[in-house]
Amino acid sequence: DALPELSLEEDGYAALIGWMVLTPSVVLEEGEEPEDDAVMYEVGEITDFLDIPNNPCIEVETENGAVMIPLHEDLILSVDPEYQEIIMQIPAGLI
Repeated sequence: DALPELSLEEDGYAALIGWMVLTPSVVLEEGEEPEDDAVMYEVGEITDFLDIPNNPCIEVETENGAVMIPLHEDLILSVDPEYQEIIMQIPAGLI
């Protein structure tokens, strides 16, 4: 719900470039939100948005190199525009 505040109409999803992607230390069930005191791991910084038809992806620079992560609503747990962070449940094997 917070994504429209990012001026997506003007900049598109390129407005996410420079944001950090975090993932919780535990696997969450669908629809479950991380606890306030949950340990988060920094996956990396968003460096690009790839507008692949039916599968938009973000490119994230990790400590092991760049990876593509689907930008799908089922994977996004929360968005924090103030701190420019996206918390995602990333499927095993993507990073």
